[in-house]
Amino acid sequence: MAKKDEDIYRDDFLKKMFKDVKLEQPSEDFTNRVMDGVMQEWLTQPVVKKKRLSWKGWLGMIGFALIVAIVLLITDVRKLIQMTDSPLLNHLDNSYLQPIHDVFAQLFVNLANMPVIVYIIFIALLFLSVLDRIFGKVLQLR
Repeated sequence: MAKKDEDIYRDDFLKKMFKDVKLEQPSEDFTNRVMDGVMQEWLTQPVVKKKRLSWKGWLGMIGFALIVAIVLLITDVRKLIQMTDSPLLNHLDNSYLQPIHDVFAQLFVNLANMPVIVYIIFIALLFLSVLDRIFGKVLQLR
């Protein structure tokens, strides 16, 4: 038998099978019982919406990272640690502070060598983003 013939046979079979089945009406309080069940489930397991990090949180994290970078670059904590002659602090310097210092120093060198147009585009995108947020809030108030 071909696929089309099988489909027609199944269709006829299902039509004959359900021909004598009568639809039943739900009880009058069916909707109320279902909604009560949904509400009970919702009360026992409420939907938890994860809060996104606000822009103040992002600014705080960026500010903290900048402070760490400035401390590592300007005060040169590594020289202070090398003057202490502590093996633990020297190990800390060689394992963690030196690579971090090298990465930040290279980052600032790369940022200084970027073309000015990159900074202009970045500031323009930031300005457009702020305008979008402001106009979005203004339009929501209407």
